Amino acid sequence: MWLFIVLAVTAWSGSVLLFWLGVVASAHLLVVVLGIRVATHYLEYGTLEYQRRGDYIVAYDRVLEAPQWASSIYRLRDVTVVGDRITDRLLGTRTVRVTTGIRSTETERRLGPVADPERLVHVFELPVATTDLEPVNRPLAAGAVLLAVGIVLSAAAFLVAPGVSVDARLDALVYAPFLMLVPAGLWKLACR
Repeated sequence: MWLFIVLAVTAWSGSVLLFWLGVVASAHLLVVVLGIRVATHYLEYGTLEYQRRGDYIVAYDRVLEAPQWASSIYRLRDVTVVGDRITDRLLGTRTVRVTTGIRSTETERRLGPVADPERLVHVFELPVATTDLEPVNRPLAAGAVLLAVGIVLSAAAFLVAPGVSVDARLDALVYAPFLMLVPAGLWKLACR
């Protein structure tokens, strides 16, 4: 929403200085939003440990010193190892997706990332044949990365190029995020 407000005000005023102030403010806002997302993700998953208590799996939060959720290990369904998380590939961790509950209490849960996935599978008796990730289709992954870098560099070059109208720069700011959906889709395909 912020970006569209900046674009509308810049288009209305036609000021190049206002455009650059909007770009800088948008970049700062993006960094803040990403920081909040990383912190939220850590607080949601980073402090959890998974414990077996009788026939139950319990997600226990070490910071809050309280259980966050529990489910019978016999009610876990649709157990799969998540294969498209780049952090799992880089850090050697694994994330397992399971469905817990029945009917109105049915919920998809994520176990992990965990450093020792074999132990997770053994302790909770998860029906997973292997925790190894499928190999990445390297040509497709390389294409996704190169395309993403190309889009970012092209948009940046277009923004700083002399003689480009404010309207054209606004168009570049609007289209670049949508173009990034293509390399994101290619990455998902490469990890299948």
